[in-house]
Amino acid sequence: MGTETTDRVLHKLAHKLGLPLDEIVAKGQLPEDVAEKMAKNCKNCAAPTRCETFLIAKPDKIETPPNFCVNCRLLTFLSKSLPNQS
Repeated sequence: MGTETTDRVLHKLAHKLGLPLDEIVAKGQLPEDVAEKMAKNCKNCAAPTRCETFLIAKPDKIETPPNFCVNCRLLTFLSKSLPNQS
């Protein structure tokens, strides 16, 4: 990966969607094992620098995760299901 860890990139992406992962897990809105699976998916991604580049190019907030993200479906579901967290 580039300069950041996959965990940090996942948290940045989620935050830009209005989903602070640590808070969502702490509130019981996302099971810890699901958050861990998301982190594992990200760690095993074949193109993590693509996410870094995407995050650098985007403004503070985004409406949807990039379609190439390995966690796109779950992040989309969470962003539509949970009230804006940020």
